[in-house]
Amino acid sequence: KGGASQIDVQKHALLDVFILHFCEALHAQLLQGKVRNYISREENLGVIKGRLLIEKQMKYNLSHRERLFCRYDELSEDIELNQVIKYTLSLLLARCISQAAKKQVSELLMRFDGISDVQVSKVMLDSIQFDRANSRYQSIFEQCVMFINSLSPDVVSGQSNLISLLFDMNRLFEAWLAACLKPVAWKHGLRLREQGPRKYMAYRPDLERDVFQMKPDISFLDENNDPVIIADAKWKILDSEEAKLGISQQDLYQMQAYANRYGVSKLVLFYPRQAGLVGQRTLLLKGAFSSNVQIVPIDINGQSLSLLNWSRCLQNKEVIDICLQTRLSIV
Repeated sequence: KGGASQIDVQKHALLDVFILHFCEALHAQLLQGKVRNYISREENLGVIKGRLLIEKQMKYNLSHRERLFCRYDELSEDIELNQVIKYTLSLLLARCISQAAKKQVSELLMRFDGISDVQVSKVMLDSIQFDRANSRYQSIFEQCVMFINSLSPDVVSGQSNLISLLFDMNRLFEAWLAACLKPVAWKHGLRLREQGPRKYMAYRPDLERDVFQMKPDISFLDENNDPVIIADAKWKILDSEEAKLGISQQDLYQMQAYANRYGVSKLVLFYPRQAGLVGQRTLLLKGAFSSNVQIVPIDINGQSLSLLNWSRCLQNKEVIDICLQTRLSIV
């Protein structure tokens, strides 16, 4: 339970990455202006505007000849699309962890000061249509729907299971690690590659083609583009009390397959840090090709901005240490 709780907290830190991405995309569209549309209004005016409503004029202005009850169309920014965007920004402001995310969301909310605060409903979301006039905001709207559907009242009150519906947490953890490790790899004469290099485990002579493709999450390549370290990122909860540490047999089979097929002796399994598992562990693989697998828990709390600023990744000492250790062992 402690591990699950800590991973849950780290989900929220990673959510900031998506919030910042959303803010950046929204800001780019706002530079071209908000979407506006004609809204029909009825109002008592001092001059005639649009069409005079005779029935309401007689009802409300019989003793006020200086007033004219009119119906007119007005080009306005206070439309449902902008109301949905403002509602989404308000939701996100309550979920930001980093100051940078809070600052950007707050600044964007100020741009929507003149937009009405409404309670967004499914009916409202379904009613919004796109055409040539507002199509540039369609991707923004789709992200709004994603956030609104995920950040339900239950989630806002603290039960955050639905946050995982926003994205594939394993893929996000992998991308975050790769971003952190790129400058470290370069500094130590290695090149990082994601989802590769790809190799095959078998060959079918009858089809004359390779089958069972392998693609490691992260590989560190030397100057000859040969992998010297292979790493996988696993968004999973481990068990520090168990001899196997809660690592799935399938994941270890995968590491063994990498060692044999790529001919590497250094392998790393990265997990989010969790209760009871703070230090590194080592597993020595048995077999004809002996390799060791480093089990490395990473504390990612407060580090979500590393995706947007590579230099800050150098502050992540745990990631640097594992690279230094493996690099020194190789050379």
